[in-house]
Amino acid sequence: MLDQIITAEIARQLHNEAMRTRGMAVWTVMEDQAAYPGKLMARLATTETTPYVLLADTIVEMRAALPPGLHRSDRTPADPDGLVELWSS
Repeated sequence: MLDQIITAEIARQLHNEAMRTRGMAVWTVMEDQAAYPGKLMARLATTETTPYVLLADTIVEMRAALPPGLHRSDRTPADPDGLVELWSS
């Protein structure tokens, strides 16, 4: 699956569509990913992983780009390396 880098506006549209059609949407924020060194990456997942990713230089920028109204879950010790946080409706 090739990643499709999207804007904050497109992220909101995709998130809303996922909620309408799938009933769920989660954004997984990761760091230290080989494809995006020095960047934070958030990937949209619904009932399956999607190719849609947001990129940001800082966590503040990433949080501002994510769709509004989401709830944050911090990482747990069981989470994979590189996972920063999860955001869901």
